[in-house]
Amino acid sequence: MGTLETRLDTADPRRSDQITGKTMLFSALVAIAVAGPLIVLMAISFCATMILFLVTAPLFVIFSPLLLAAGFVVAAAMVGLGMAAVMAIAGLAALRWVFLSFNGDAGKVIRDKVVELGERIKYAGNGWVSHLNQKVQSSPENWSARRSLIVK
Repeated sequence: MGTLETRLDTADPRRSDQITGKTMLFSALVAIAVAGPLIVLMAISFCATMILFLVTAPLFVIFSPLLLAAGFVVAAAMVGLGMAAVMAIAGLAALRWVFLSFNGDAGKVIRDKVVELGERIKYAGNGWVSHLNQKVQSSPENWSARRSLIVK
């Protein structure tokens, strides 16, 4: 293959796959028709961006102390949320360690003591709960509430 000039000079005018000057002109016109409006829109968008930047730049200077303080507050909130997440993971790890310790011999002793304590609290609270239940059933407010339900 030779250079482009050599190829164009030796081109056969009877072949249909050659590019003519008319085809190149139409291609250029179509490219201008498609890309022209896009370039205009891009220029308008760029000008609008620059105008808005020139308007808001002094506002950034005026409000920079407020924006800086707000940035510090947001940063502190993020640090706080991160610390809360770390503490939650540490708490879950401690709970896992405690629950896994119940599987050994020491865990059986602790588990039995917890169950025994729960049973004592349950029996000690039975009298107190029954006293509250009787007091609620015999209160005048409860009678008036029952009467209003019966009348309807």
